[in-house]
Amino acid sequence: LCLYPNVYLMDQFSTQIRVIRPIAVDKTEVTIWCFAPKGESDQARALRIRQYEDFFNVSGMGTPDDLEEFSACQRGYLGENLPWSDLSRGALRWV
Repeated sequence: LCLYPNVYLMDQFSTQIRVIRPIAVDKTEVTIWCFAPKGESDQARALRIRQYEDFFNVSGMGTPDDLEEFSACQRGYLGENLPWSDLSRGALRWV
């Protein structure tokens, strides 16, 4: 759930609050707070943390592609003002 403009409430492997804070035109800070139920057993806590690490850590399943997307977008923002891209791909007419 996105709370405009920069706070996200997430409930996946663990409940999280994420705050996105622009620092500069080319730099953003993301702060994440993770929450757990009171009285959670040691075994349940270990499993929840492991699932979080397996998905959200830099070496996890969910983060590397996101980081690459953000980096690619940032490189694109540095592009020069060029004419519109031709999306016709050589087609003589639209079907």
